[in-house]
Amino acid sequence: MSLAKTIVLTRDADGCARSLRAWEPIFTNNLFIIAPVRRIEVLQTKNLDLSRTDAVIFTSFNSVRFCQNLLVKKAYCVGEKTADAARGKGFDVQIVCPTSQALISRLKSLEPMTFLHISGRPFSVDFSTVPAILHHRFQVQICYEVIDENWSEDERSRLLDCETCLFPVFSRASASSLIENLKPIQSQFCAEILPISVDVGDVFQDIDKIWVHSPPQIPNFASITAALMNLLDEI
Repeated sequence: MSLAKTIVLTRDADGCARSLRAWEPIFTNNLFIIAPVRRIEVLQTKNLDLSRTDAVIFTSFNSVRFCQNLLVKKAYCVGEKTADAARGKGFDVQIVCPTSQALISRLKSLEPMTFLHISGRPFSVDFSTVPAILHHRFQVQICYEVIDENWSEDERSRLLDCETCLFPVFSRASASSLIENLKPIQSQFCAEILPISVDVGDVFQDIDKIWVHSPPQIPNFASITAALMNLLDEI
């Protein structure tokens, strides 16, 4: 067994590939294991009448990634990564909030507008049912579906060959999927979690034998990488 911590990437296949490209040249002394706990399936979207739509709401990076060509260019985003992706697609980002609840608070004070909410399934937040923002009108376009994955025997074996595994976890939903995969084996090795935001870390609070670190103050690439560096030095 190596004393170096192993970095385990659990996002969908494309997300794991992006993380590996970014981090493998930096963390040259650490082994990477790719063990997705979710996969993404792109859906065919229905044509909607967007002639009176004022702005788009993106609640995830993938909602930007899989959205169809839109004439509406004003965007309201959850997360800096989502906002950066929207800007990269030519959207004029008006407001960026760290969570959907924070965005709801900001929408309360706006004059009535018609929004198109681009989302995935399972649905994160149904803005059209939130009483405080019912002065707005919402349409929803579901453009992808997230499906939970179970680790193979080979993936479990690779983890059990490691002394300490460090899991960067990017969302509450993927945290729940990770917990289900860890349950059968978590007592057999040391599992450490780097949550990317506070609400992700909360999911692991009552799980025994899993060490949860503090999330980076700003969930961007530089701060996440710095947090990983600090944790990987603690050997």
